[in-house]
Amino acid sequence: MTTSPACPQADHQPAPQSADSALAHTIRLLARLVRERFFGKVTISFEAGNIVILRKEQTLKPTELGG
Repeated sequence: MTTSPACPQADHQPAPQSADSALAHTIRLLARLVRERFFGKVTISFEAGNIVILRKEQTLKPTELGG
């Protein structure tokens, strides 16, 4: 991936958060998905024992879209 001079912050990394904070956010997300009767997959990616990426894949049925 190349970075352009017009985008000097392309290499900026988000502020590190504690493992406990990432875990607490993840648990809150999972609890919310349970309450909302989520249908899909959540993939949690770790690096060095820390949660770094949460990927949510949602399944929708056309008859449930409304509108």
